[in-house]
Amino acid sequence: MTSTGALQLNAGLVNNSDAGRIASAMALTAVVTGLNQTNDGRLYGNSDVSLDLSNGLLTNQGGLINAPGQLLLKNLNVVNNQSGKISSANGFTLAATTLDNTEGSVISD
Repeated sequence: MTSTGALQLNAGLVNNSDAGRIASAMALTAVVTGLNQTNDGRLYGNSDVSLDLSNGLLTNQGGLINAPGQLLLKNLNVVNNQSGKISSANGFTLAATTLDNTEGSVISD
């Protein structure tokens, strides 16, 4: 799923695994109840990225979440970022109950 403009995604559980793409040429805002990005799933925008998981599960095993602007990850319950990458070139907020970052990276430049 890609957009040449801003992208607003409202959904329940989203399966973006196995090289899936959720991308925006501008800002990306997603409100979902769960996000699975196993095996090279990618969620990114060319501006700010906001992800609200409504206290759901984020599985980013081997996945990528990236924003060159502000990255806001909120209302996360459990985050599994094993071998995954969560990064922002600007400000960064990650609010979760539990974070498993085994062999993963959480980076703000």
